[in-house]
Amino acid sequence: MNYSIKMKMKTILISAAFVISFTIAGMPQTASNSITMHEYRIDSTAIWSPGMSIMQNIRNVCSEDKYPDFGKCFVEQMKQSGASPQAVEFAKLTDNQGYLRDFRKFGNVDVAYSNFPFRANENQVCFLVNGSPNMIDVDGYNFMPFGELKKNGQYKLIQKKYHDVSIWPGDRYGTNYPDYKILSGGGQRFIFNYQLHNGCHACEIIGYAKLAFDFNKRGKFLGVKVLDVKTASVSN
Repeated sequence: MNYSIKMKMKTILISAAFVISFTIAGMPQTASNSITMHEYRIDSTAIWSPGMSIMQNIRNVCSEDKYPDFGKCFVEQMKQSGASPQAVEFAKLTDNQGYLRDFRKFGNVDVAYSNFPFRANENQVCFLVNGSPNMIDVDGYNFMPFGELKKNGQYKLIQKKYHDVSIWPGDRYGTNYPDYKILSGGGQRFIFNYQLHNGCHACEIIGYAKLAFDFNKRGKFLGVKVLDVKTASVSN
């Protein structure tokens, strides 16, 4: 069986695509999907809530013709607008692309809801934080369980009909996700929804998937499991 990899890059680190014999396209990603530098416990003190006028000023000040390194300018403008040191540190952990809009405490591993305001699309990003690794982008293509997906019976049926199946984030707005369970032995499970498209990001939605991110009781990442795959005709 031949395996090939192809990358689909959009304007600001939007997506990557994997072709693994039957083609599963990739997920939107930050420059680094797991971040271990500057490790510290992220909490609600890192939340930043800029108004429209602040964001517009940042766009004006940090335009490419003035500052080619837009990200560094963005973080500097956060400081000048009164963002807390914790908020600035969080932004640095996203490679100066996003800020923390909300936070939910769960235990050893928590959930950080981030906004990447300068992306062309997929502006809402969700991270699992404070475990090991310290920061996981749940839509990072390198965390997708491609091998397990291709063994799933329902996925096989979808792929048989649509040869260019791609997997993309589900709804990442709000904070009423993920579903959460405590595993036997004290571990944690975070369950996220994803969409299966017939190829590109703007293409037809042909199915849904539920993936579980598991951690042991000490917060160590154990991996991602496929819990469910459904066709688009079945409610998610």
